Amino acid sequence: MRQADIPEAAVARLAKLLLERIGLRPATEAQIGLRLALRARLEALGCEDPYAYVEWLEGGNEVELRALLPLVTVGKTDFFRDSNQFRALRAQVFPELIMLARQEMRPVRIWSAGCATGEEPYSLAMLAAELGVEPQGIDLLATDVNPVAVERARAGRFGARRFATVSEHLVRRFFEADHDSFVARPELQAYVRFEVHNLAGTCFPRPRDGGCWDAILCRNVIIYFDRPTTSRAIGRFFDGLREGGYLCLGYSESLYRISGAFELVELEGSFLYRKPVARPLVMSEPRPSLEDTVARLRKAVDEHRKRAMTPPGPPPAVLAPKLAAPEKPASSRAPELDVANPLQQVARLLEGGEFEAALLTLDKALVQFSGSLALLITRGNLLTVMGRQKEARQVYRDALTMEPLCAEAHLFLGIACYEAGGELDGEAAQELSRAIFLDPSLGLAHYYAGRTAERQADFASARRAYRNAVNVCQGKSSWTPLLGHFPDLPSDPGVIARAAGYALAGLEEL
Repeated sequence: MRQADIPEAAVARLAKLLLERIGLRPATEAQIGLRLALRARLEALGCEDPYAYVEWLEGGNEVELRALLPLVTVGKTDFFRDSNQFRALRAQVFPELIMLARQEMRPVRIWSAGCATGEEPYSLAMLAAELGVEPQGIDLLATDVNPVAVERARAGRFGARRFATVSEHLVRRFFEADHDSFVARPELQAYVRFEVHNLAGTCFPRPRDGGCWDAILCRNVIIYFDRPTTSRAIGRFFDGLREGGYLCLGYSESLYRISGAFELVELEGSFLYRKPVARPLVMSEPRPSLEDTVARLRKAVDEHRKRAMTPPGPPPAVLAPKLAAPEKPASSRAPELDVANPLQQVARLLEGGEFEAALLTLDKALVQFSGSLALLITRGNLLTVMGRQKEARQVYRDALTMEPLCAEAHLFLGIACYEAGGELDGEAAQELSRAIFLDPSLGLAHYYAGRTAERQADFASARRAYRNAVNVCQGKSSWTPLLGHFPDLPSDPGVIARAAGYALAGLEEL
């Protein structure tokens, strides 16, 4: 079936389905991407009727919806997408990889896995060229499951609006104008080789020289996979990387519930995964892991709650400045931003009970690192702790505008809507449903979905959600961290399993 044969109404119904089921709102200019995705799935299934296919999805076929999702975002990629991560690549990662490759007398080995229409690999190629690497000095492989997207990427032709994030200098150096488009010059195309590859398959590519990859970029791809497929892909990434090699994921993606084999490092305000080395890494200073930061944040929140529950009495001197003091309390000052480690700085402030200062610091950090989803969600969670629920809900909505497929943002927004006392139960149910679709292992989402359904007197749905919460949480000894932190999370997942069990027992009598 040709792309032109797909009716506009079928595309519109598909867009409506994506919005309702997972909160993904394709932009008007992304309609061509929806058509490409729809055509690819129709051809793969041997189906001639796009309306029948969309009706199949509307009937609740989650397996096929997951197969469609990786193709839907063909039109969403940009040059130098996630400026924080590219800042880290330019300032630290690429110089390190280039120096090592030259010492070992070999090319730098980079794999762009899930390259869509090519903006990411061409961005990497421009970065390498700007740092003095010749085409023969880098093995840059770009792959995607969609053969149509790969052909477009190989052609190197992009509409003018794609260059909003590209400096005029780079456009002049690496592209030629052709009517209303720009075409990658042959010298830029020489840096990249394109191939069709399915990350859900069993065979993973290797560099030309048979070695291991120095870095793999797989951004905004694994979020579409189910858990087993993601685990297999991440395991093969780990095997394919050299010791000390980097894995770059999208800012809404995390390995917390997938793999503990990688180290998590913060570079230039961006988080990257690194394969550990047998020997100690030489670093200017040790960087605490994000897991440590989350634990410190949670400990600080616990201390804050303990102080709040202390019987009335004379407050500690540190929390009771004299009325005559001309300066503001320490908690309202905005300290200098630690650009290298903003989350660590927030943790230190929370440990000291300086919640207002922590909030001001997050606001500063978000000006500096506007694309950081982790910082934005942390801000929403901090507002929740401070009792500013309406503001927190808006922050979660902002996070979903940035990345509609972030399961944690849907979860936190759903809980925040539920806590509104019933007036937002419709939105709560919708957001919790989206979180569960994106990550069925979120026991907390199942539990709150049950509470929401029970309050709406939908007892059948409540029973089903509570059973799912019990199944997900039972037998777990500890939670795996989420993106951001959730201060009310019980220390033992068994607490949620038992609460869901009690609620289920009560509903069995209805």
